[in-house]
Amino acid sequence: MPGLIPLRDNATLVSGRASGLIENSSSKASSVDPSARRSQLTLQSNSLRARSSGRVVVIDPIKLTATVSDQSGALTAERFDLTSSFASASGSGSLEGGTAEVNIDFGRLYTMLRPIIDLSELSLGGSAGGDVKWTVNPSGNAGKGRWDLTGSGEAKNLLVTLPSGYRFKRSVVQCDLNAVGQWDGRTLHELSTAHVAVRSGGISLSADLTSPVVRPTVDAPYPIRIETDGRLENLNESLRPWLPGDLVVAQGRITGFAVAKVSRAKGSITKADFVLSQPQFNYADRWYGQPRLHVKFDGVFDWPGGNFHSRETTVVGQDLSLAIRGDVGPEHTHLDLAWDADLEGLQSSVGSTIARAAAKPAVRSISFRPVRHEPYRVEGQSKGKVTITDQPESNWKFDCSASAEGFV
Repeated sequence: MPGLIPLRDNATLVSGRASGLIENSSSKASSVDPSARRSQLTLQSNSLRARSSGRVVVIDPIKLTATVSDQSGALTAERFDLTSSFASASGSGSLEGGTAEVNIDFGRLYTMLRPIIDLSELSLGGSAGGDVKWTVNPSGNAGKGRWDLTGSGEAKNLLVTLPSGYRFKRSVVQCDLNAVGQWDGRTLHELSTAHVAVRSGGISLSADLTSPVVRPTVDAPYPIRIETDGRLENLNESLRPWLPGDLVVAQGRITGFAVAKVSRAKGSITKADFVLSQPQFNYADRWYGQPRLHVKFDGVFDWPGGNFHSRETTVVGQDLSLAIRGDVGPEHTHLDLAWDADLEGLQSSVGSTIARAAAKPAVRSISFRPVRHEPYRVEGQSKGKVTITDQPESNWKFDCSASAEGFV
């Protein structure tokens, strides 16, 4: 056990017992297939006792029971149950049809394990629960039919603290799922439609399958359309670990969609269209704002490869319009950028800031106050374009042309 469990350096397992039992027998429930087999599995532990930093720690008992039948290679979980003080789960069924329900108390689990198991400064809190049901509606043709899945879940008082010190906190997170496919008699032949919706703290996010997927697996590519509507403040807080450290605050509302293709190991975005209403960003000691920004992307952005191809990318605001075409990749870069800017309006949309709170690990956005300190003013309209190129083992090259009208 000590070799399997990442114990803390000052923790030692004192006593405890874990046992498992598998019983195999012929399935009397099947008169069609006399070779059908049934297996009953029982895994359980009594209270595990450990000593950590001189005090005794107890891990509550866990019990898992399952009854599985095999009829001509088709596995069915006739019943499974998990019971413990911090989690419970139950269900039954096969890929063709079944139900499952799970509930977990993250706070109780973390409090129990933290004294003896090295969790690398990760902390958890809150609780979550959910259920899912799937079934086949036979069409009378060799067991074929429509496969339906529905499910829902909810997490309350969710708190996750990462090793970096960042804390993700949500009072409620709700999720709904439904899918429809085609059952061929033994397996899911096609996933026809799927819809996932997540709602939490002023943010709604949904994803829909845009075309059927034949023989769906975790490695198959899934074409999806993602839609979002919510506050940038909440989105900025949720994505904080993956955003630049100098992006202190993002405010405003974001609505829009993205079209992508995703699998377990990779993905690509081919189209995006987002509108930002009253956006304002505090980056380092500067703030940037516009009454409205409309961002559109048509091209391909691959991850994790990082290759970027833009057939047409535009950013349109009240004081600035920007268009981007070209490619960016590890081996080659060629970008054409064009802009049209109202210099006076653009200067008014940028300024310095004075933070209203000390720099602490952000649980919520740090408020700031825009400060205008303009030793000079500019007026006029600026238009221009720049071509950026780069080849392996060569220098960057910039070809730029610009003009200004009414410049003061």
